[in-house]
Amino acid sequence: MGIRLVLLISIMILALVTDCMAVTNNCLRCHENCHGIVYAQHHAVPVAEFSCVDCHRGNSLTQRRELAHYRIIGADYAWYRYADSKVVKAGEKRVDTLACRRCHVLAAKGNNLATNLDRLYPQGVPRELVEAIRVPAFFMPDFSLSHADSVTVVNVIFAAGVATKQATLEPPLVIHFESSSAEENLFDKHCGRCHRVLTAQHGGIGVGDVGPNLSDLLGEFYPKTYKDDQPWTVDGLKKWIKNPRSVRPLTRMMPVVIGDEDTMKLINETWPLKVKE
Repeated sequence: MGIRLVLLISIMILALVTDCMAVTNNCLRCHENCHGIVYAQHHAVPVAEFSCVDCHRGNSLTQRRELAHYRIIGADYAWYRYADSKVVKAGEKRVDTLACRRCHVLAAKGNNLATNLDRLYPQGVPRELVEAIRVPAFFMPDFSLSHADSVTVVNVIFAAGVATKQATLEPPLVIHFESSSAEENLFDKHCGRCHRVLTAQHGGIGVGDVGPNLSDLLGEFYPKTYKDDQPWTVDGLKKWIKNPRSVRPLTRMMPVVIGDEDTMKLINETWPLKVKE
């Protein structure tokens, strides 16, 4: 009788462990069990291929809350594991609209003018990333995103970090936010009172927030805002500088009084890679 009882208990334990393979037992000590209401509501998509820590990080080997929740990824930010989820899809559209790649590398695409976002997943804390979006540093535009939109963007950043393999021997990127030259350049002189721009050669230049941030204006990742949803080109920018209202009749920007030679010098100083191409 005793042997049968032990065997029956063993079978029951084995069944429970099998059902809970997708999660970690120590996590479930506080977060219900495999069949709990919280778990069922939280996972609106199949999760059999992931454990708790695969999506949420943390430490599943301890019952101490502060250790178990170390660098935890909360439920709102855990959609990054599902590339086809509505949250990630919405975030991808938001990232494209904001043109994040004009300064950042994301999903192995973009410019190295600021932090490589693909590197943030291993140690990035969601609330810190949301705060960095809400209160932008240096020459990052203030997008004034809602909390919900910020959550979708963080999910996309984490999804890119998981999917992108980083080169272990890649040298660190030196990012300049201040101009290396004490001499006022043409952008500062003619554009900097209304605009800012982050450049590879001169760092961040300009002090104005009246006009849009012009980082990577002539690059492939800048929004197509020239005319009729067309991208900015050297010829288009020259025309705009000379007489903005010939391109956009209702613009508030006034013509910039500058000669043709200095116009090309301004463009070459600020967006040199595009001009060389």
